[in-house]
Amino acid sequence: MKINALLDYLCIEFHTAVSRYSPEGKLLGTLTGRFEFNGLSLIDKELVSTLLSEGSDQMPSISCINGGLFYTVFKGPEEDFILGPVGFREPVAVKSQYTSRKRGGRPGDTVSYSDFNSYIRTITMFQNLINGTELSGARIREENIFDISDDEVKQKFSEEYFLKLENAEHHNPYDQEMREFSSIENGDLELFEKSISEDYSGKLGVLADNPMRSLKNICIVVITLASRAAIRGGVDPEVSYSLSDSYMRKIERLNSRSSLSELIRNAERHYIRLVQDCQKVIKNPTGNSHVKVTRAKQFISRNLHERLTLEEIAEEVGINPSYLSELFMRCENMSLSDYIIHQKIQLSRSLLTYTDTPLIEIAAFLGFSSQSHFGTHFKRICGITPGKYRQKHAVAEST
Repeated sequence: MKINALLDYLCIEFHTAVSRYSPEGKLLGTLTGRFEFNGLSLIDKELVSTLLSEGSDQMPSISCINGGLFYTVFKGPEEDFILGPVGFREPVAVKSQYTSRKRGGRPGDTVSYSDFNSYIRTITMFQNLINGTELSGARIREENIFDISDDEVKQKFSEEYFLKLENAEHHNPYDQEMREFSSIENGDLELFEKSISEDYSGKLGVLADNPMRSLKNICIVVITLASRAAIRGGVDPEVSYSLSDSYMRKIERLNSRSSLSELIRNAERHYIRLVQDCQKVIKNPTGNSHVKVTRAKQFISRNLHERLTLEEIAEEVGINPSYLSELFMRCENMSLSDYIIHQKIQLSRSLLTYTDTPLIEIAAFLGFSSQSHFGTHFKRICGITPGKYRQKHAVAEST
């Protein structure tokens, strides 16, 4: 059996990656049809080991990471495989739920969304082919997915679904929604304005019996999706979550459709600006560029909360530390250590503006040796102390 053909099919079908492992847990390689995509960059190494410990040659294991990333582990006769990440267009309650300590992946590590039933059919086929089993999709679902047995929810769903079919009604198109939130993730204001001005048939969902409560619930959903898109675009999760909390409190105080609509669009544009600020990290002031420098900057942006060293970064990008230092100065017109400090200060400005995190905690989070050390660098770069910067720019409530 040509296993590579099957793996290629999985990668293309779900726009993701398949990582191959020896029975001892050694990574043998990763296959993907996407340029420089590595699905495992979204989860930490300890969690990878945990995933590999699950499942058997008789049953694949589906796990959910951080509430939205799904990975499937297959145990083969000679190799083990991890397929993922993928997302699903409908809620899926898997039994294995984990939290990854890793704060995001690399630029381009976006998750593709699939139909869950199609996913089950495909992984069932793969499982049976590599292990000679005769599992059914229903059996795989039973082992991995919680059964939703709420009869009232099922009945209400059936009534609304068939009523919409009878009246030829449908929700807004999924592809428009994807364009809208993809524009936030990529910091693309032009695409966002186009996506929200599209002419399409369809209606907003009904999320409560009271019309105003339903509209507010929809606004909360939009803010939630926008905040997650911004995180995927590089915005620090604490900044994104704090900003969403602020907007959600504002939603509860508004009571007109027009004001709620304006608030939501302003919130989405706000998130786009934050993503655009994060994208400045990989811009290059000299016009010179080098793939190793770009990768170093991406690694730095993902690990600003760590005390990074030249040796650690050089090992990550695969070159000699001295050569990386020379390349960085040539391309960025500043030393690597200065670049790291500047990026930490840029992130701290967002934390000071959008969160009430104490200064000492911000300093510790960003890897400074003390609050005083943080304050010295902040004042040198910004010309003002962190405390005064917060007094001047803090956003307590979104307006």
